[in-house]
Amino acid sequence: MNRVIDYFKEEIANKVEIIKMDDNFQSFTLSLNLLLLKREFDFDDIYFIEEYINKRDSISLNITIDGGDPFNLPLNNADKVNEVLLSINELTFDDDEVIVNVKYEVKKNNYNNTISIYDLNSFTSYINKLKLEHLLNVMNEFLDPNHCTNLEIQNSLDKLVLFKSDLLLVATQNAGDEIEINDYPNSSFRMQTIKNRLANTSPQTLAKYKFLPDDFHNEISTASILGDVFAKLKILLSISFIANSSEITNHDHISFNLFGHKFIKFGGDFSELAISDVHSFFDIYEWIYLERDPHDKLELARNIIGRYFKTMNGNWHLAVDCINAIQSAHAIYLKENVEKYIETKNKVAEVVTEISVKSKEVNQFFISSFKNNNLTLLTYFISLFIFNSLSSNPDSKIFNTEKFIITIGFLFISSIYLTITLKQYKNEIDSNEDYFFSMKKIYEDIFEPRELNNLFSHTHLLDSKNFIRTTVKRYTRLWIIEIMVLLLISTILTFFIKI
Repeated sequence: MNRVIDYFKEEIANKVEIIKMDDNFQSFTLSLNLLLLKREFDFDDIYFIEEYINKRDSISLNITIDGGDPFNLPLNNADKVNEVLLSINELTFDDDEVIVNVKYEVKKNNYNNTISIYDLNSFTSYINKLKLEHLLNVMNEFLDPNHCTNLEIQNSLDKLVLFKSDLLLVATQNAGDEIEINDYPNSSFRMQTIKNRLANTSPQTLAKYKFLPDDFHNEISTASILGDVFAKLKILLSISFIANSSEITNHDHISFNLFGHKFIKFGGDFSELAISDVHSFFDIYEWIYLERDPHDKLELARNIIGRYFKTMNGNWHLAVDCINAIQSAHAIYLKENVEKYIETKNKVAEVVTEISVKSKEVNQFFISSFKNNNLTLLTYFISLFIFNSLSSNPDSKIFNTEKFIITIGFLFISSIYLTITLKQYKNEIDSNEDYFFSMKKIYEDIFEPRELNNLFSHTHLLDSKNFIRTTVKRYTRLWIIEIMVLLLISTILTFFIKI
């Protein structure tokens, strides 16, 4: 707006005083006192300012003579403007001491996520004077976390970019067109990161703001007072994502509590903070929140920050190599965890192998029982023939009623043995299955569900059970057939055929 002021100095008045020049997110106000008028006002003196106002915004003009009632000039009505100017010129004509106040007010409109800045110094001063909580509230009201907002500096011939992040671009009109803007920042990353902060820290007042430190990280190296304010916001937000708790009090004072290697409580007024020695906090924040679950990294970072962080005369200091120390410690932590992980997986493999061995033992137990039963019966029948051949009466029958009863006894015992063996088999199978699920439950807190299911495969358990069941069915069937056949042969040889 310096061109407007220069115009009034050159064309209208010998002396121009700037009474007010304010620029913020909502409006721009310029109030000038014109003294020692050179000539009367004409129509062009009123309308020339419109060429400096962006079409998306609207402007109003009031002129006051010697502190009297203001004249409102409706710039959309040329006849009315000329009528008002006639009255103004009559009041100021031939009066060298008259003071004419000209007040322009521009109402800004956010169009396509673009907001005008008409005087960068005034806008920067406005931002710089805001207390921390007020600044965050203003940002929260006028900036959309889901889109990049362009604060467009008007009426500059320079191609100047002061600030650029996913959330915010501050640049002149000429430069802004050449900069690639991410219209749709990664909203899922934002929501996940904020969710992780709420799960691992207590941000208290800051919880209502959806900003990330990345939003105020300048991707270009241009230095400016505006950039300095955003840099302070970036660092404070970074700390709030790391500290155990953070709180804003008295609108401008922020305090942090960090429980690590030792307890640290620090804070200060936003307007007085010096952050040149704590830029590492942003690097630490970035490294921590790259992970979907930052809990382990956070705990480790807090411990090491507790050793590196210092406060001297109210100033904060965090060594630049703190991030390297944290990453090195994390690498060791991961190595130890990997070794423990491999060791645990080996233990699980041993458990699964043990279950397989037990399954084979159950299988072998039934087969052995079948063989023992066969051996017992075979021994009994062979002994019948041997005792008969050694008998003093060679004409005696091998099978008679007494021997038949003894045979029935042996076959009955074999049936009892089969029943006991089947019951033992069922108990062993149930015990094996219970052991499988109890061991799986023990490892639930260590492995992810999918990996746990792969390690303790239900399919493997079912295959083992089916294999044993098939074997048991086959040998049970043979066992029963054997008993029935021997009973039938004994009956025939005892009562129907004499040998």
